[in-house]
Amino acid sequence: MDKYILDGQYSKYLEMIGVKVGEALKEAGVPEDLFSHKKPVLDEADYYAFMDAVGKQVIDPKLPIALTSADNIESFSPPIFAAYCSRNGKVCMERLGVYKRIIAPMRYELSEADGKLKLVIEASKEELTMPQFLVETEMVFIINIIRKATKSNVSPVEVLMRHPVTDKEFKDFTGCKVKKSDENALIFTAEDMEKPFVSFNEGMWGFFEPELQKRLYEMEKDDSFCGKS
Repeated sequence: MDKYILDGQYSKYLEMIGVKVGEALKEAGVPEDLFSHKKPVLDEADYYAFMDAVGKQVIDPKLPIALTSADNIESFSPPIFAAYCSRNGKVCMERLGVYKRIIAPMRYELSEADGKLKLVIEASKEELTMPQFLVETEMVFIINIIRKATKSNVSPVEVLMRHPVTDKEFKDFTGCKVKKSDENALIFTAEDMEKPFVSFNEGMWGFFEPELQKRLYEMEKDDSFCGKS
């Protein structure tokens, strides 16, 4: 799955916080009119180059938090909304682990041990590295979704980063220390991840799941064909 369709609304979110999207696309070496295309598509390496260019423009440490904790961010795309309709945080992260790759090139790995759930966030391809800006915004996005869905101030017990964010705003938002590690990960208590989502809606999940499965199948099928060329 080497090609990813970007949601056209994303450029509007970026422009809303002052990012010059055309300049970021140019610096990344991709078409400056990408978001005017019917289906804006980037491969993983170009996607990361674009997000790195965006991150260089974002000087105010409050902006990544504002971007990924905006009102109605859960309605941004079907995979995210489907996760928001989950029973609890654990199911939410499991669903994101399966379907987030439809909209963004990254890999979620969820594990549970000693009463804690650990969510590792990495590039889909081992030879690539996620830009720091993308790691930061992804972590804020996950924490925000869980807080909104549970209507409680859930915080991770640990935040692990290859390149720890030192901004006070990020630390205040996460509610815990950021530690240097050889992986990017959020660690929550299993108890917090069992808190029921007030947004739980099994009917909506039943509506979204077939379409998400179809899109995932089509992406994997296209990728397998590419591999045979």
